[in-house]
Amino acid sequence: MRTPTNLYLFSLAISDLLVLLFGMPLEIYDLWQNYPFPFGESICCFKIFLFETVCFASVLNVMVLSIERYVAVVHPLKTRYAITNKHAQRVIGGVWVVSLVCAIPNTSLHGLHYYYLPEKVLESATCNLLKPQWIYNLVIQVTTILFYFVPMTVISVLYLVIGIRLGREQRQKGRKLGKNCSADTSWKIQVESGRRRQITKMLGE
Repeated sequence: MRTPTNLYLFSLAISDLLVLLFGMPLEIYDLWQNYPFPFGESICCFKIFLFETVCFASVLNVMVLSIERYVAVVHPLKTRYAITNKHAQRVIGGVWVVSLVCAIPNTSLHGLHYYYLPEKVLESATCNLLKPQWIYNLVIQVTTILFYFVPMTVISVLYLVIGIRLGREQRQKGRKLGKNCSADTSWKIQVESGRRRQITKMLGE
């Protein structure tokens, strides 16, 4: 079970598990009772930091998993020495470090906000944006480009190349083995074609 692909999937599962164990309870409480936020400034920042980190980590995990699948299909000879467990562990570590660092800017913009009537009311504390809106918009635009458009483009291009490669190999095998083949060989070709279709369908999903 300790394969590079399973390590990437395990890392992806960890990010989802962190959201379920720590992020969702705080988010549900915040939706259920908007104020006051009783957990203090540190928990407020932790909630924002956690959601940002796991979101970035999930995107990057999917992207590096797509790159690993691309190398395995398009450059199979490189798989044995390029895609190893140690390499996957280093990549996963880098993914989480990048995610942690990139979560800091948006986290630093949030904190406890108090309503003034005309003085600070502790019972009105909410976990909200504290810095100017334009700074927040700028951070969101940058992260959208880096963690949505760039990964989406990379993943789409890689899967397109994989799909083209699988289709080309299937046509080549069909031409080579289509003439004068036995019933057993025909059955093997059909099984292989079915596996190829399953892989292509998985990539599309």
